[in-house]
Amino acid sequence: MIDLAFVPTPRVIAYSEEKKGLLKGRCYLLMEQLEGQLLPDYLETNRESPERLATVARSFRDLWQALDRLRAAHGDLKATNLIVDPAGVVHLFDLDAFRFGLSPRVFARGRRKDYKRFMQNWQNTPEFKRLFLNELSVDSV
Repeated sequence: MIDLAFVPTPRVIAYSEEKKGLLKGRCYLLMEQLEGQLLPDYLETNRESPERLATVARSFRDLWQALDRLRAAHGDLKATNLIVDPAGVVHLFDLDAFRFGLSPRVFARGRRKDYKRFMQNWQNTPEFKRLFLNELSVDSV
């Protein structure tokens, strides 16, 4: 479903779910290794490259809009759960709290939580916070 909505994530290699009767037990998700840097590291490394920073901000905006189309909430949208590949595309991982197809009320609450959690990452770097604020519209929260 995530692939169909164009949400950049590492490709799923295997999935296993333990069941005990009708009850779901532990689940395992194995994903490909993605080359790149965690978002905060990428931003710091490319601080002097406005073009690369703008590319990453637009990529995050595209990811955010894709989550909107899915009515999805990540559940833990901290910067270290985002990796930037060599082309500047932001990928989402750590999907254990990810939910999609949410009711309007639950989606709005999850969206606000994701937005707040994401923006908390940039308390000490207001220039990065502005970078993302410039790409996200007020309507998207």
